[in-house]
Amino acid sequence: MRGAVVAATSAMVMLVLDSSIVGVMLPSMRTDLHLGPGAQAWIVAIYLLTLAVLLPVGGRLCDAFGAARTFAVGMAGFTVASAGVGLSTAGVEIIAWRGFAGCAAALMMPAGLAMIAEVVPEDRRPGALAATPRHPRHVLLDLGLFRIRPFTAAAAVLFALGFAMTAATIYGAAALQDALHLPPAAAGAALLPLAVPLLVATHWAARNYARIGPRALGVRGSLALAVGLVCAAAGLATDHVSVVVSALVPAGVGIGLLLSPMTSAALAATPVDRRGQASGLISTVRQVGGVAGIAAMGALTILHPSGGVSDGVPVALGFGLSALLMGAAAWTVARGLPRLKIAASGTS
Repeated sequence: MRGAVVAATSAMVMLVLDSSIVGVMLPSMRTDLHLGPGAQAWIVAIYLLTLAVLLPVGGRLCDAFGAARTFAVGMAGFTVASAGVGLSTAGVEIIAWRGFAGCAAALMMPAGLAMIAEVVPEDRRPGALAATPRHPRHVLLDLGLFRIRPFTAAAAVLFALGFAMTAATIYGAAALQDALHLPPAAAGAALLPLAVPLLVATHWAARNYARIGPRALGVRGSLALAVGLVCAAAGLATDHVSVVVSALVPAGVGIGLLLSPMTSAALAATPVDRRGQASGLISTVRQVGGVAGIAAMGALTILHPSGGVSDGVPVALGFGLSALLMGAAAWTVARGLPRLKIAASGTS
């Protein structure tokens, strides 16, 4: 059981870090490969778009062929795609391999989440399965799942998380170089205060999920991420690298506390035989949040007088908008997820 949780959560962290790596390398790719604005936008967006579109398909394949087998195929494909990106010498090659990586992630992500759900006990949650509507299994996208309040609440938080992660990883990494003038290696090192707490918090949340419960983890994670984004916005607006780097610590903790617990809470509210589809749906929602984040951040940078991220103000504004969404997410999870049921006393 522990091995499945470690493998699945580590893969989720790897998928998250994939976006931050692109953000670190984007300024260098723009210069070395002579990429125009359109090519840069496609390099960022193609992964999220293919992932969002194909996640429901990946969820259905997970239901049909099993979580472990689907996860292994997705992991192999993602490894090949990552190697392809690293060996690419032109923008069109990077875009193609990034698209293939999104296809592979569409298999790996719902399968990994389903693997986590299979080993998480359900006896501490209220009986949401008894409001659950039953539909034919051939339905690809069961929107009736949104009638389940815990599922909808968790999905809303994951949408906000996808939006915020786009700002924190992709545009934050680029702003460290373009606005704060860090070289690529230093910008990558500056993201360690995000990556390390994210990894630690993800595994800590997986171990303590049963004891703390999804509501408390969701509220704490949303607020921690909001605080980190506000502080990072202040650092970007005032050109203080140390403030931005320090702010990545609570941001990473917040992401780690939200990613697995919110998906586990959503999947536990769905029938066992539909968890692959449910995991694909909620992952799609998170990726759609990421696409919305790209659109919002792009609009802010274009509308700003500087016309890009060379001035940290538009990215700071995007961080502030993301923080507002995470504040709303904290309110949503507090209202929409059940309290932790303590089996020993029967209280809630």
